[in-house]
Amino acid sequence: MTAGPYTAQEVSGSSLRLDGGAMFGVVPRTLWEKKTSPDKRNRIHLAAHPLLLRRTDGSGEPRTVLIEGGTSFTFNEKEKDIYGIAGQGLTADLGRLGVEPGEVDLIVMSHLHFDHAGGLVEAGEDGEIRPAFPRATIVVQKGELEDALDPDPIRQASYRTDEITKLAEAGRFSPVDGEAEVAESIFVEPAPGHTRSHQVIRIGEGNGALVFVGDLIPTSAHINPAWLMSYDLFPLDCSMSRRILLERAVSEEWILYFYHDPRVRAGKVTLGKNGRYQFHPI
Repeated sequence: MTAGPYTAQEVSGSSLRLDGGAMFGVVPRTLWEKKTSPDKRNRIHLAAHPLLLRRTDGSGEPRTVLIEGGTSFTFNEKEKDIYGIAGQGLTADLGRLGVEPGEVDLIVMSHLHFDHAGGLVEAGEDGEIRPAFPRATIVVQKGELEDALDPDPIRQASYRTDEITKLAEAGRFSPVDGEAEVAESIFVEPAPGHTRSHQVIRIGEGNGALVFVGDLIPTSAHINPAWLMSYDLFPLDCSMSRRILLERAVSEEWILYFYHDPRVRAGKVTLGKNGRYQFHPI
């Protein structure tokens, strides 16, 4: 689809599996199981699909933008099995769309958990970790970068701090603090809750904008503001951020893009007569 001066396209091919109970928190399995089917290890299938933006006319800067960085492929075999990681990695997925790593100008991140930022690095033939996109600037909230570089015991399991440190040492990050227009028609807006400094990314202005919601709303099954994940570090903040976003999504007819939904990539939201949000896939 077209969003602002860009064409927007999903980058598909990678996936993972996470515990269904953790993905739906206090929601009983009898309810969330109607939305998705867990495997024998109680894991549900999740996509890890970044969004690729390219200039519609091929001119202007930036020309090639990535929203999110894909899941990690630097795990050992045991870790890959635990998380059910499948696919060939972000650079391979982009290659199928005719995009080379050196062409990517800008990468905008919702946050830096391993299943979102893992594809920002790769292992060389010598086994050393290096940036996967040698000339791309990575935009993330200042507080998120601070937490990823120095996580507390609760946060550390979700970050690959050694990899984030490599990117920081290479000068790849350009952190922002609060709302910002990080490129023409690409806006970041804090949406705390999943992490302290999680953000959503909006492409375009006015009605019909395309909004990458990250882990604020990981799948279309999480439209209900009360259906929070156990992974949400600040659940009350997450619920409030979700409500604020959904109110705007209804009033401004936003198209929401879901990074983790394996079946539905995007859609719109309306408010039903019963006061509940209803999702309409595109």
